[in-house]
Amino acid sequence: MSLAFVSSLQDIPTKMTISAPKRAVEGDAFRVRGRLRRADNNRALGDQEIDLYYDGYYIDSKITDKRGRFEFYIVIYEYGVYVLTGRFEG
Repeated sequence: MSLAFVSSLQDIPTKMTISAPKRAVEGDAFRVRGRLRRADNNRALGDQEIDLYYDGYYIDSKITDKRGRFEFYIVIYEYGVYVLTGRFEG
């Protein structure tokens, strides 16, 4: 499984970290989590929407907490290699 991200906050550079297990059991839920921060001063960006995509298909959105953290629980039902992408449109 590979991870990618897209982020921006108009004129403020941002950075997102995202993590998920390298392997998952089909049909079992697993956690995808991360943080959103300003790239210029490393401050957390709370109350921002993060979208999660699975092989290009939208799964869900979550709002970051005051520390910029977000968390998803997802289930993949078929064996294979997939790409999970977190996206912040800012």
